[in-house]
Amino acid sequence: MYSVGLSPVISAAAETALQLMQQETWRIERLRQNAELFVDLAHDVGLDTGPAIGRGVVPILFSDSHETLAASSHLMEHGYYVPPIIQIGVPKDNRVCVFSSRLCTPRRRLGV
Repeated sequence: MYSVGLSPVISAAAETALQLMQQETWRIERLRQNAELFVDLAHDVGLDTGPAIGRGVVPILFSDSHETLAASSHLMEHGYYVPPIIQIGVPKDNRVCVFSSRLCTPRRRLGV
């Protein structure tokens, strides 16, 4: 049997996360600040973030899969888990996506 319904544990975790977001709005503000800082820093060094506006996930677009893999590997070697997203069989774009969290400090963000 196959079900696409959420398990009770996942549902409870999601509900708790939503409650925290409503009660502790500073977390959302900090996430927004971190993501916007990353977009600004990426633009400062000439990286293409496509249509990103600086929220939780920011793509960095590359011209081909080799550049994408090289960037992802370089970041991994320096302690950043930024897996490549490569379209196989359908020519779209190549990118890595940087996920922000409220725990990310501006100093750490500068390292990316």
